[in-house]
Order: sequence, then structure tokens, then C-alpha cells
Amino acid sequence: MRIANLTHGALFMLGAYVGVSVLKVVPNLWVAALVSGAVIAIFGGLLERFILRRLAGNALGQVLVTLGIAFIIATCA
Repeated sequence: MRIANLTHGALFMLGAYVGVSVLKVVPNLWVAALVSGAVIAIFGGLLERFILRRLAGNALGQVLVTLGIAFIIATCA
């Protein structure tokens, strides 16, 4: 795919945050893990589909956008 995605760490952190939030509502670890994994997979798919595909071939643009998204996720979570 040749996409420089640097948001993987921020997405892991966001998945953990979503998992803990779901765990507060549903006291089952496995359900929380599955739900948070599905939510982050959908978010990552939308990120790739609508933002990163438009920057295909522009490595510097991909790095800047993904770092910006990582900073936004870190600030919000």
C-alpha cells in the first residue's frame, strides 16, 4: 500500500481508552476487548479510506497528517 501511517501508537491508546470505557458499562473483559477492537478497526478503516488514500504517493504529506492525527488523539484522550 505504501502508506506511511504513524498513528498506530495513538490508535492503540485510543483502543485502550475505549476498552476501559466499555468495561465500566459492561463488566466483561472479553466483550469490552471485542467492542473496542471493532470501534478502532472501523475508525482506522475510515481514516485510511477518506484521508490517507488521498495522499497516496505523497510520503511527506502522509507523515504530517498521521502525526497530526496522533497528536489530536493524544490531546483528546
